[in-house]
Amino acid sequence: MLSFRRALGAAFEAIRELLTEGGLNYPLLTEAIYRNLLVRDGRYCFVALHAGKVVGSVFGSLVLGGMYGYVDKLVVHPAYQRGGVGHSLVSSVLDQRDEDGISVDFTHIEKTNDQSIRLFKGNEFTIRATHYLLGRGYKK
Repeated sequence: MLSFRRALGAAFEAIRELLTEGGLNYPLLTEAIYRNLLVRDGRYCFVALHAGKVVGSVFGSLVLGGMYGYVDKLVVHPAYQRGGVGHSLVSSVLDQRDEDGISVDFTHIEKTNDQSIRLFKGNEFTIRATHYLLGRGYKK
């Protein structure tokens, strides 16, 4: 059975491995940077677990002093894709933001990543200027 919780410092190696396996190589994501992210924005960083193993993760952060949020580094192990894990991880971030009174969020997605575009559109994001930037709650 899958469970979702906030990311903890102990999950760093598993998350880095998952990002690498998913083709998302972030050489600048050191353990120090990860821990700093958790201290600064840990309320918006979540993992999906199956039998105690990390099978998905997402990082969220606040930008411009909390004026809006940013959703980043969403990754789900291939064996768990298309089962709602990504949607649940993003929803966890957005639910916490809504609870905190932050209703505007952005993310960047490669315009060729149709699966991610569909996932974020399913979480109330809409395409802005290009396929690269999607926003939720943004009003021109």
